[in-house]
Amino acid sequence: MDAGILESTGLSPSEIAAYIAAVELGSTVASLIARKANLNRSNCYEALKRLISKGLVTSVNKNRKTFFEAVDPKLLLVLHKEKGENLSKFVSELIIKKELAKQDEQKATIFEDYDGIKAVFEDILKVLKKDSEYLVFGAVDVPKVFERYIIHWTMRRAKVGIRLKIIYHEEAKSFIQQTKKLPLTEMKVLPKSYVTPAAVNIYGNKTATIVWTEKPIAFVVKSKEYSDSFRNYFNLLWKIAKPA
Repeated sequence: MDAGILESTGLSPSEIAAYIAAVELGSTVASLIARKANLNRSNCYEALKRLISKGLVTSVNKNRKTFFEAVDPKLLLVLHKEKGENLSKFVSELIIKKELAKQDEQKATIFEDYDGIKAVFEDILKVLKKDSEYLVFGAVDVPKVFERYIIHWTMRRAKVGIRLKIIYHEEAKSFIQQTKKLPLTEMKVLPKSYVTPAAVNIYGNKTATIVWTEKPIAFVVKSKEYSDSFRNYFNLLWKIAKPA
């Protein structure tokens, strides 16, 4: 397996080594990734932080320790738009390694920065199929830097045939107007008194809570019970909300 092919994605040598080690080890701590990648702990930790910001690694705290896990290697193709034969073959090999490394399924995952948020949206398209329902409440205007991606993503969502029901805050005027034009989309609006600090996205048995700060962050929980409870809450809000 020629790891050098990953240089075409813009990753540094330390990031490549840390990412491959994370794929092979599954969810684990930085010290073990550093040992596997043959990096000193400081360099490994910095590489992992950069990989998190690029949406290729996630982190979660368990029992006062931080565990890192590589995301689906297919995102190398999506996020970096590299679809050459060599990279595709390399990604296929990484997918096999990640499957072999699977242990107990991680329940919660943190994604940081814009590439991390993109990874969440790509996961939505991966999880949901035609005629699936995707629910969102607490939606606000996304930052300008993210608008182009989200508009393109929304058209891909509609093309797949995923139905969206979304509840906006009335302050999200720009996206309310844009959403009205989209296929397979139902929308309603809540007044300012119902403003929440984050946007909640419910898809399949996953719930992604996104906070649009200067450095956005998403907290994704994989749990049927958790997502069902938020679906019930969404349905209550849907009855209260008004047509846009």
